[in-house]
Amino acid sequence: MPRAQMLFENEGLEIVPYPVDFKSVTTDSLTFMDYLPNAGSLAKTELGFRELMGRLFYWLKLIINDG
Repeated sequence: MPRAQMLFENEGLEIVPYPVDFKSVTTDSLTFMDYLPNAGSLAKTELGFRELMGRLFYWLKLIINDG
């Protein structure tokens, strides 16, 4: 959301951020297996990394275009 907010504000729009699309699962109990790495966790890490790369890209683009 911070990346989208930055892009809209750079275009002169006033926005009110509102988070949606939460990805959570509730479980009643944890087991030993919950603490071991798995493919699903790797996929979530990839999503987070891609978001950070997108933020970096637009931040650098903003600096280069304004500088």
